[in-house]
Amino acid sequence: MALQNIPFPFNSMMPQKKKCAVIIGVNKTGGLAVLSAAVSGAEDFNKWAVSQGFDTSLLIDTDNPVTVKMIRDAVTGFVNEKIYEQMIVYFSGHGILKSAMDELWLLSEAPEDSNAAVNVQPSRFLSRRCGIPNVVIISDACRSAPGNTQLSQMSGSVIFPNSAISNTRVNVDILYATAPGDPAFEVTADEATKNYCGLYTRELLKGLNGKVPQIIKDYDFDSVGLVGLLNSPKFSIIPAYELSEYLFIAVPISAAQINITLSQKPDAEITSRLPSYLSLLESTKTELVHKSATQMTKNGKWLDGDFWNFEGLNKDFKIPKTEQINKEILENDIKEPQVDDNSVPKKYDEEAFDSILQALNRSSKDILTGFTIVGIPFVENHYSKNDVQIFSENEAVQIRIRIYLKTYFLDLPRGRLLPLAVLPGFIGTVVFDKDEVITVNYSPSSNSLNAVNGVNEINSDVEERRAVIAAKSKGGTFRISENIDELIHTASYLRRHKNLDPSLGLYAAYAYSQAGKFEDVQSIYDYMKEEPVPVLFDVAMLNELSVPEPDKLVLENASPFCPMLNQGWSYLTINPEFYDPFLIEISKYRVAGLWTTFTAEGSAIIKQKFKDLNI
Repeated sequence: MALQNIPFPFNSMMPQKKKCAVIIGVNKTGGLAVLSAAVSGAEDFNKWAVSQGFDTSLLIDTDNPVTVKMIRDAVTGFVNEKIYEQMIVYFSGHGILKSAMDELWLLSEAPEDSNAAVNVQPSRFLSRRCGIPNVVIISDACRSAPGNTQLSQMSGSVIFPNSAISNTRVNVDILYATAPGDPAFEVTADEATKNYCGLYTRELLKGLNGKVPQIIKDYDFDSVGLVGLLNSPKFSIIPAYELSEYLFIAVPISAAQINITLSQKPDAEITSRLPSYLSLLESTKTELVHKSATQMTKNGKWLDGDFWNFEGLNKDFKIPKTEQINKEILENDIKEPQVDDNSVPKKYDEEAFDSILQALNRSSKDILTGFTIVGIPFVENHYSKNDVQIFSENEAVQIRIRIYLKTYFLDLPRGRLLPLAVLPGFIGTVVFDKDEVITVNYSPSSNSLNAVNGVNEINSDVEERRAVIAAKSKGGTFRISENIDELIHTASYLRRHKNLDPSLGLYAAYAYSQAGKFEDVQSIYDYMKEEPVPVLFDVAMLNELSVPEPDKLVLENASPFCPMLNQGWSYLTINPEFYDPFLIEISKYRVAGLWTTFTAEGSAIIKQKFKDLNI
């Protein structure tokens, strides 16, 4: 019998790609309002996953509480099999955002148990070591402010094993139901619960099940070895990037249709590209017909009614212009961003860049080590005047430090405290806008031994890199969300000139860790430790998470005494026993934002701890 005459059922013809999924749904969390759609959303997602051939572990709180151990055991079990090419971790339930890149999924025993939550970012960090080529994290959870002390003091736990670093390149995609920085960031968990209905999962499954033709891509037969099977079914796929683009537009429209008062604008970080995909479909000619924006009627409804229905929108909701929708998502093929390895990133945040430029040349030429504060008219001095001198010059506050300090504590309005790394021979420039930190950067002092020619001139290369940082730091976090090649390219770009501004090394280390380029994190640390100034705490911490055998002494010698970026604190949960318990304690008293800033209560605790410094 000829091979092409054998009837092949669709499932038997699917590419033999082993996939697994840990699917979590938690309706009931501590004293928070009970959700109605978290468990059902998880069950629906599980049905889709099973239909796609995933090995699944469904963890829901219908009969029993969902614990961190249950999730970690499920994830570790799949990782240890060493047979999977893709893993999805899906969560539906309560979520809080302590600060940008410091996100928790709340489980059944939260908040009474401060560890009864999934700490998302360090879990994602460890997923890059798991050896599974594509990890996809899907979060259908509110990203709201904690709202009370008990929630804000939760630390959470990691769910991926702290394995040895794998040689397998792991692309990690993450899809969020809502974005930080939206109104969702400002409301409490109780307020957000009133509006939770699982619409993100609804739109997600619509895309995964092939109900949105615009995001379907033809499958390459060569990649699955099916060339020559004349009677074999045709395949199409739903890639993560195309799905995220659809959700970005569809979810806000769906939210407006049901009058959700909480703005819901999804977010995503997609590093994988073809041939990676999420869903595999059997194609027919009618399913692959791409609709165009001209098929919309005057009231915005699709003629065949299977895409977005704009009827019932709030009158204040602005329907995207037809041309905009057509450009963004309704083209026959959604265009992926192209990376030019020879280009310099140019998408600057103009306002942030202007703030940086306005702070140039404000430093005093008479300071060897210290800080220039721009945007705050007065700074109180709690140190001995012989050790620290504060004066005004060049329309800025100048701080001259004449003693050895690893950390300088800068008092801010409302009793807040900003810890700054003291780097001998460097002047740190701290720029504020409306009492919020815009940037912290360093330049060699003009009379230091490590000063370079032209250091007091505007160094265009350094300023250009600072502008890249400003562009990547919107929403209170430093994040590169493009594909993995763009991420690595930007990290390489940032690390140059770290001798002129050590903060560039800090950003590059974060970017490399996001990309899973652990050897490059180590390279940055190895370079910086040879310099005559302390290594920044964040670089030392990321290095210790990137080496086979971490060394506590590395962190003890770092400056300042804690992570400089807020997003670094979540990494402390990976090896909590490795850090000073005091760090774990004060991590609960941070203000949301890019740079670590402590609340008035946290400030009091820190000053008591460091009272021997007379502050």
